[in-house]
Amino acid sequence: LRIASDSDSASASVNLHFLRDSTCILEVMELLLLEQLTWK
Repeated sequence: LRIASDSDSASASVNLHFLRDSTCILEVMELLLLEQLTWK
């Protein structure tokens, strides 16, 4: 049971990390797009 719970928590933390990274990338992309639109 301990091993299963550890693996579950690990996968959950990995998913949270991936979500955080993806949201950061999306935010950066939005900022870049806004800069391009404002520069034109």
